[in-house]
Amino acid sequence: PVIRPTPAEFADLGTYLGSVAKLGQMHGALRVIPPEGYRARLSYEGADTLIRCFGSQSAEGECGLYQLSVEEAGSMYLSDLQRLLSESDHHDCSKWSEDPRAAEIEFWRTLGTGAPSVY
Repeated sequence: PVIRPTPAEFADLGTYLGSVAKLGQMHGALRVIPPEGYRARLSYEGADTLIRCFGSQSAEGECGLYQLSVEEAGSMYLSDLQRLLSESDHHDCSKWSEDPRAAEIEFWRTLGTGAPSVY
């Protein structure tokens, strides 16, 4: 379903989405069309958004059978996440963009080893 909130409803989108939650649950998803005149921000520079219920993901197993675990790790600010990613050995994905097959091989090779996964 497509929903078109008014400017007032869109200003408090969380409350509005809560009011139409049953519709989303019934159909699995909702398409939200912003009100006329809405302009999305061009950059998140300077915004330090709180990411609630940040999660940590790991995979364990062998021989093609793996269990994926996702654990809640609390909340984290966007600036903290950016700092962690910049300090990580695995943040440079430019080598994978040139050879997707190598990225896939690396993903399967490290799955279940406790090493950070390539996505």
